[in-house]
Amino acid sequence: MLKMFHCPYEGCSQVYVAISSFQNHVNLVHRKGRTKVCPHPGCGKKFYLSNHLHRHMIIHSGVRDFTCETCGKSFKRKNHLEVHRRTHTGETPLQCEICGYQCRQRASLNWHMKKHTSEAQYNFTCDFCHKKFERLESVKFHKLKSHPEQLTT
Repeated sequence: MLKMFHCPYEGCSQVYVAISSFQNHVNLVHRKGRTKVCPHPGCGKKFYLSNHLHRHMIIHSGVRDFTCETCGKSFKRKNHLEVHRRTHTGETPLQCEICGYQCRQRASLNWHMKKHTSEAQYNFTCDFCHKKFERLESVKFHKLKSHPEQLTT
């Protein structure tokens, strides 16, 4: 039987089947805000829950305990390795309900879904591949990740 998560706050009738969605609802709608702040210098990212802050702190440790058996690439989080493995299998389990676009990871689908809204404004373009982005920081990150050899020349 499917487990249901009912919002415990008086007057709120929200019900969820995913614990993560339920937690997000409680944090965003009923709690005061993100009070747990990452102490790493220059980070300052904020979280609602202590365990989310602790999970985040792994990115600052440099420890990469999850290694791909196929290519040897290592990751800080298990779910990142699981998504990476799809590059070897070709699996694209996520699909846009509007146009059928398929992809390997949730972030790609979220980015894609913005194309179906009138809000999306892609005013920043990569000089190397001409891919468009909503934010300048996203272009910079994209260049570092996708075109590192061109940045060193």
